[in-house]
Amino acid sequence: MIKERKFAVHPNVLSCLLHLRLRTELGVRASDTKVEKETQDARDQRRRKGKKTDQPYLSKKARKVQKEKKEIEREMREAEAEIDKEDRAATQTETLKLLFALYFRILKNPRPSPLLPAALTGIAKFAHLVNIDFFRDLMKVLKELISLEAEDASDAEEAVEPARNQRNTRHRLLCIVTAFDLLSGQGEALNIDLSDFITQLYGMILPLTLVNDIESVVASSAPSNMTAQYTTGAHSTSNSSKDKKSHSSTTSINSVSSSSPLTIPPPPSISDLLFRALHTVFSPRTGGSTAAPPWRSAAFSKRLLTAALHWPPSSALRALDLVHDLIAKNPKLEALLSTEDRIFDGIYRADVDDPQLCHPYGTAFWELQTLATSHIDPSVRTAAENLLNYNSTSASH
Repeated sequence: MIKERKFAVHPNVLSCLLHLRLRTELGVRASDTKVEKETQDARDQRRRKGKKTDQPYLSKKARKVQKEKKEIEREMREAEAEIDKEDRAATQTETLKLLFALYFRILKNPRPSPLLPAALTGIAKFAHLVNIDFFRDLMKVLKELISLEAEDASDAEEAVEPARNQRNTRHRLLCIVTAFDLLSGQGEALNIDLSDFITQLYGMILPLTLVNDIESVVASSAPSNMTAQYTTGAHSTSNSSKDKKSHSSTTSINSVSSSSPLTIPPPPSISDLLFRALHTVFSPRTGGSTAAPPWRSAAFSKRLLTAALHWPPSSALRALDLVHDLIAKNPKLEALLSTEDRIFDGIYRADVDDPQLCHPYGTAFWELQTLATSHIDPSVRTAAENLLNYNSTSASH
């Protein structure tokens, strides 16, 4: 249906596919065990006293024939149950192939579609079922999508289109989360460099300080003209009689949907996507046997603290908590809590959007002093003060 309508459908149609139970119900025992249990209960009931008169009298030869007949019926039920399991496995495998074919077709669409967030979310959800042979091609497509969205975002900034810019930001964050989710499972066996995704994420933090509604949840991920586009795509190739049928069916569908609204959760906010991507980048399971290098943790910590000066209290608290965790994992970052002079190669470059080239050890976390003394929210002031007084020896005890 989505292919026939040339992707002119509401994203909630694609979000329904996230609830498919692929490869999850094959471990459940089939109904043949229930039949056996009921047969055993019936047999126990027949053996009770006072129930013998309910059964007709059978000769020894007739009882033997009946016993053999029941044995054959039981074997037939077991064989049908095995066939049912194989059919379900084949059906789910075919469903999985069609599902990923739909997702990949949306990702490779030359023009970004409103269905892109739902497709990226679906790939991230079913990442453990993706064939490992497609990982490199999928990573290539995700890199191309991020580059395309970054160019579109720069054009939107020049044209002063905040809604378009936020949509591109959401798409880029989803691409980063999807890439790391793919390599968090069976993809760990592949040696794929994700530094491009990390650099893109690092460069997105400062521009997000200018987003006023970074914590707001979008009511729908579809544009306002999606309904008109859907209607146009649905009726473009129909004649007058088909238009009447389509109109009547659309009316009935609208009446049903109004009486029983869908309970699809709204998409996460930009802040939720950002911190999900940050936790995914610095999670040990995505880094294999080696943790993130200290310079990367220092660069992200410095930029997060700079952004926390402009973010709402909730996002600022999440940034302080993440910086606290990074300092606890990398004791070298404790030197940045002090304002004393120290010798280090190079100076800090806040204008460089590359965590490896910005020289984060050439600066200090002076933002914590500002947050601890001047922030409007008391919880943020307390968290910043605790981070200023952080001591690894006392924290370990």
